[in-house]
Amino acid sequence: MSISLRSHSWFFSAVYAVLRITAGMIVHPYQTLQSVVQEKIFLWLTVLPSGILFLLMLSWRWWILPNLEVWFDCYPYYPLICRSINILATWISFFCLYWQILVGYLTIRFLLAFRK
Repeated sequence: MSISLRSHSWFFSAVYAVLRITAGMIVHPYQTLQSVVQEKIFLWLTVLPSGILFLLMLSWRWWILPNLEVWFDCYPYYPLICRSINILATWISFFCLYWQILVGYLTIRFLLAFRK
């Protein structure tokens, strides 16, 4: 029973660390990426914005947008709502792309700085 408890605590500890680093990358990416690059344990989280963007785009194109178009009956009755939804999706995609560029730049910068 103690082995099961240890594995659960390890799992929850890892999930907590990933969520904390993710929140740190959103709120203050400079400090978070500096510590991530120094420790190099969670360096794989630097590609998290790309993963989020990929999942958002897949779910948007195949699930959310078709359901919203059916629900709002977009084209004959509410074309303005559908355009607004597309603008919002484009803005979110741009934000995720910009975030990934920032994270990539900071990662390269800190990797070069801490190489010495």
